Amino acid sequence: MARAAVAGRFKSQRTVQVWPPRFPDNKVKRWTCATAALICLGPDRGAGVPKIIETMLAAPLARPAAANAFFLTGTNEPSTLPALLAGLKDSRLPVRQFCAEAVFRMAPWVPPTVVSTLTNAVSDPDPMVRAYVIGTLGSAGKGNFDVEQLLADVLTNSPDANTRLASVRALDDLGATASAVIDALARAKSDGDRFVAAQAITTFDRLKKVHEDRSE
Repeated sequence: MARAAVAGRFKSQRTVQVWPPRFPDNKVKRWTCATAALICLGPDRGAGVPKIIETMLAAPLARPAAANAFFLTGTNEPSTLPALLAGLKDSRLPVRQFCAEAVFRMAPWVPPTVVSTLTNAVSDPDPMVRAYVIGTLGSAGKGNFDVEQLLADVLTNSPDANTRLASVRALDDLGATASAVIDALARAKSDGDRFVAAQAITTFDRLKKVHEDRSE
């Protein structure tokens, strides 16, 4: 397991395990290591997020690796989530994009209690922010009928193909079988975008069978 060592601004040297150790791009590994270290080892763990945002704004190419660091630390650093959720409301687009991606990387550990914040961000004007937030709802919104209905509405009404595609995938992840969802997926099978249509066909066939089995 690769390790990132941090010294200088901290009084003593510490290490943090970083995955994946054999990732081929050294720059990605360095940025991931440094970002994970900022999150885990800063004087105030939650305060590492604003510093990471500042760094990402100065070096935009580092955003994917920096966001991936939240996957590395998401299981044991829940204190970072509030700052990232707050960033979804930032007026600066790069900040919203970064925070949306970082929260998405933490999706398996995002609690249902923050669903309302995520659903508000579904209306963000930027398609990248919307896609990441919708993807997170595919995990955090399990069992939430309002989330299922929202994503079905997005699938039916969004003019952006990537947003519709993200909605289909999230509905699939949710295992949503409400009638409104099945109806929206049925309409999406003839979507003008071939990728949306293909995903909708696959998801419709799977969820319709589950819906029928539950109705018996």
